[in-house]
Amino acid sequence: MDSSDAESCGSPEGLSMEEFTRLQDELMALRLYHEELLGERRWLERAPPAPAAPWAAAAAATASLSSQVKVGTEALSSLGNRGMATFAKRTDNSELELKTRIRALQEEAEEFRSVAANARSAAAAVAAAPSSEAAGVEASDELHDSDDEDTVLLKQKIKAQKSELDRLTEIFQRQQEQMLKLQDQISGKEEERQKLLRREVQAKLKDRETQVEGMLRQLRSAEEESRQSQDLRNQLRDFAEQAINRNNVLAEMRSVFHQQAANDALEQERLFMVLEDLAARADADVSESRLSGAAHPPGAPVARTPQRPDAGAVTAAEQATVEAQCDLDPSNSLAAVHSRLLLQQIDDLRIEKGLLEKRSTRELQDLEALVKPRPKPRSKPKEKVSLPDWPGEEDPLPAVPVAVQSEWFAAQQVEFHNIGSDDEPLDWERNLSPESVHGQEEYPVGLHYVQQVAELEAKSDELKLRLEELHEAESALRRESQEKNDLIALLLRKTKLPEKEKEGWWSRGSRNEELELQRVIEETTEDNIRLRNDIKIMSDQLRKVLAGEEAPPKSR
Repeated sequence: MDSSDAESCGSPEGLSMEEFTRLQDELMALRLYHEELLGERRWLERAPPAPAAPWAAAAAATASLSSQVKVGTEALSSLGNRGMATFAKRTDNSELELKTRIRALQEEAEEFRSVAANARSAAAAVAAAPSSEAAGVEASDELHDSDDEDTVLLKQKIKAQKSELDRLTEIFQRQQEQMLKLQDQISGKEEERQKLLRREVQAKLKDRETQVEGMLRQLRSAEEESRQSQDLRNQLRDFAEQAINRNNVLAEMRSVFHQQAANDALEQERLFMVLEDLAARADADVSESRLSGAAHPPGAPVARTPQRPDAGAVTAAEQATVEAQCDLDPSNSLAAVHSRLLLQQIDDLRIEKGLLEKRSTRELQDLEALVKPRPKPRSKPKEKVSLPDWPGEEDPLPAVPVAVQSEWFAAQQVEFHNIGSDDEPLDWERNLSPESVHGQEEYPVGLHYVQQVAELEAKSDELKLRLEELHEAESALRRESQEKNDLIALLLRKTKLPEKEKEGWWSRGSRNEELELQRVIEETTEDNIRLRNDIKIMSDQLRKVLAGEEAPPKSR
């Protein structure tokens, strides 16, 4: 037991609740037994004295009982202290307290053994009394019946104590077995096994932690990749929508230009017909003037018919003869001047219309060049694709008379813009060489999209500048058209003759010519207004395209 006490270590938590309850029950039983022994001792002390021979054994029994009571009292106190300490310190992890508890239990066991031995010796002494004393006892029994009854009662109580001691011995053996179990639980083997289990559990926890960290990293990378893929999908969707919008705008602009080309062809045919009619009327006027010069009496005013500067049907000699025979009429000469001015204005409008057509065609080419995707860095520079020929472009423009260009254009100070350099390549196309294109490295898709966005922003800024220039040009054209409309209205007011004056038959040709010129001027004015509306529609579409190109970079 000493070696087991020296090697024992652990915590008092090995004692279960059931064992603790059983120990409390045993403590209560020992207390009751102690109370019974105290009552017997008090009864023996109050009893009268007996004969010497039998009372020697009784004295020995009394001494044994007193020792038993003393030992029982000490055992009860030790068991009570042990129970209270065990109940109060069930969660204490001190090894010293556990060792002291084990030693106390061992001491109690030794005390129980000594008490049992004393009780057995007292019982044997009482049973081995001599026969002489037995005779005296028989004689004295008659005298002292009450004392014999007390002795019998004492013997019965001694037997009960023996049975109780046997029961306590069994209880002690069971407690000793429980103590051995507790020592086995407190032994170092159990601790080593628990340490090994703890190490295994810690290793498993570390492995789980590493696995969880790896899964977290994979989850974060997957989330980042999904976010990038979603951004790329949104960008691709935006680019697809922009391409669709640009295609729709181009289709609308193509339809507008087709309609404009058809209108231009129709106007050209009308102009050719008007020019032919004017040439025929000029020939008819020349022939009428000859006839009127021959039939007109001398001294009467002869009307001078307006003639085109390039009329080849009338020679210079005939024209001089007619001028020599006819007197100059102020009204007729003024009408001829007005008609010539109107013809000049018609030619000017035709020239301006041609310039506007060229400019609008060039703007359409620029827009298509902006809408088309730029070549990739690794690809070869593509050849410049020309736009399809619009209907009406192959038709030759009517020739403008030199005299018309010389007089009125010099007076009005019309500016001629050279658009011959429109077909030249742009600066970035000129600077882009095949060596620099092939020398560039291949970048990731995301960086390529970023570059495309930056290029689109730069293009939007450039288009804004161009739009401002177009606004300025549009305002200038409107001012010029307003001036021309005012001039046409002034000429129309001047060409109207007063109704009171009587017109001769010789002025009917000039009047018809003026009406025809007025009709041509009105048609040309309507065409000019229609052309201005088309230009306004094109500028609105250009603004929409620019707004559509500016919106995606801001959203990104």
